[in-house]
Amino acid sequence: MNLLIKGIDVVPSADAPVLRGADIGIAGDRILFVRQDAGGGSGGEAPPPRDFRPDRVLDGSGRLAIPGLVNAHCHAAMTLLRGYADDLELETWLYEKIFPAEARMSDEDIYWGTTLGVAEMLRGGVTCFNDMYLKMENVASAIRDAGIRAAVSIGPLLTEKRGDALVDTEGCKAFFKRWGGAAEGRLRVNMEIHSVFLYQPETLIAGARLAKELGAAIHIHLLETATERRNMLEQRGKSSVFLAAGYGLLDVPVIAAHCVHADDDEIALLREKHVSVAHNPSSNLKLASGVAPITKMLKSGVNVCLGTDGAASNNTLDLFREMRLAALLHKGISGEPTAVTAAEAFRMATRNGAEALGFSETGGIEPGKKADLAILSLDKPHLTPIYDHLSALVYAARASDVETVIVDGKVLMENGALTTIDEEKAKYMVARYAQKNMN
Repeated sequence: MNLLIKGIDVVPSADAPVLRGADIGIAGDRILFVRQDAGGGSGGEAPPPRDFRPDRVLDGSGRLAIPGLVNAHCHAAMTLLRGYADDLELETWLYEKIFPAEARMSDEDIYWGTTLGVAEMLRGGVTCFNDMYLKMENVASAIRDAGIRAAVSIGPLLTEKRGDALVDTEGCKAFFKRWGGAAEGRLRVNMEIHSVFLYQPETLIAGARLAKELGAAIHIHLLETATERRNMLEQRGKSSVFLAAGYGLLDVPVIAAHCVHADDDEIALLREKHVSVAHNPSSNLKLASGVAPITKMLKSGVNVCLGTDGAASNNTLDLFREMRLAALLHKGISGEPTAVTAAEAFRMATRNGAEALGFSETGGIEPGKKADLAILSLDKPHLTPIYDHLSALVYAARASDVETVIVDGKVLMENGALTTIDEEKAKYMVARYAQKNMN
């Protein structure tokens, strides 16, 4: 389908000038042109082809188009556990609350928990996310059905008692074959290595070897807590980052969540190994894990992106909140108002995340890119006036300002109505799980 969005303000990326009153032409799954009306200059491309005939025209007046946001670290189905175990430190939260609750989740629970998470993210302008959880067949199915773009992480390290695992080589290969590039290319498959501390060295080495054989990226939690750092130093003589490098886990592309307690040497190693760091400020604060040294990472050249983590450790999947918090938090702890600028926070939530997940054809609104974008209403008291669009997006905009979301050229939400998800059923099914399992 050809789609034309007329007369809309556009933030093409964190690094490009805002286009006012522009037209966006979408042909199939790609952006064909972005141009301003006569007298407004050009969006960087020649006029649209004469044979471009839109099947639909959307009115963009009073609205703003932005690249779809990328949630670089998420456990979407943890909507099932939203508010279940709050105000606990991570180890107690994980081992005494979350792991036992997860053991009671069925395939159907995971499907609908993921679906509800996707609905929440679409409503907040997220068009792509990086997921790691349980029963990933059901996660992948929910993503396919909803029409969103995602990288899903399959865990090859299987165990009944976490900490002493086996490597499911054949199951992992079968998942890669079934889901890699599925859903018209909207699905990528990564390998989940939950963490260094959860498994024995020989298992981690085998997992790294399998990831290299499959050409897969690794999605891992690294240095989330001071306890993790201390335990690894005491038990294995090195911190998690250097252990991961020694096991071969950093020899493939890596998305490392958290890295809260990374020191200068570890940041240098992350940069050397081209590791992308998924910063999760809300989750890290809520679990009292600390504040990641993001300013140092950015200055060193580490690719930093943004994640929400799961709804059990954040309580929302709102990436607008994460952008704002990332920009404010690092100013506050450093005493430097330029520590993380609005442009840097927006870049982390768009282009940096897209590159980390291997979706470099997204992350911006420009000809040739995949048509993944969100449209916000500007007719709001908290968005009046606008002197600087990036500043407004990071410091003032809310997820509820998003009206329309397009992924791969398909409209998944229009004027606040989801087009591919039965939201009422998803809410019902997740509430039913909570009632059945959490009383």
